[in-house]
Amino acid sequence: MNLARTGAVAPKWVILTGGSLMAFRRTVTIHAWITCLAGIIFTGWGPQLLPLYGFSAAAEFFPSAGSFVRLAGVCMITLGALLGAVRKVEEPRTQRSVARVLVESHLVAITVVTAQQIGIWVTPLGWVTVAVFLLITLAYVALLYLPRWRIRVPR
Repeated sequence: MNLARTGAVAPKWVILTGGSLMAFRRTVTIHAWITCLAGIIFTGWGPQLLPLYGFSAAAEFFPSAGSFVRLAGVCMITLGALLGAVRKVEEPRTQRSVARVLVESHLVAITVVTAQQIGIWVTPLGWVTVAVFLLITLAYVALLYLPRWRIRVPR
């Protein structure tokens, strides 16, 4: 939308947010794509992924393990679709709320994934999983606290 051509005045929060609106959209869009792609992989090839997480015999002896991985994949696709819708949010207070909730939930995820990796998986793919959660969390922390990317809420 080109406000200059229409003669309309942008809402105060659009003027104040500047680049942070694009940073929010870009971050959430990347997160949505990563989550959907991982969900598709887990849904389509769940049982084949189990050995990469250190469960060599799980798929053979416990078919429910493979089906649970597929269910987790469907949940990831759902989260990715939800993130795709959330990325269109323009109001800064809502953006900050979304970023805050994602940081909090990813801190829980990092805790669980790290515990799984250290206590059960002990595989290279486990560390990749920890790193992905950590990087996504840091991106949202940057949106909340770093001056260059920070979502600014008008007073």
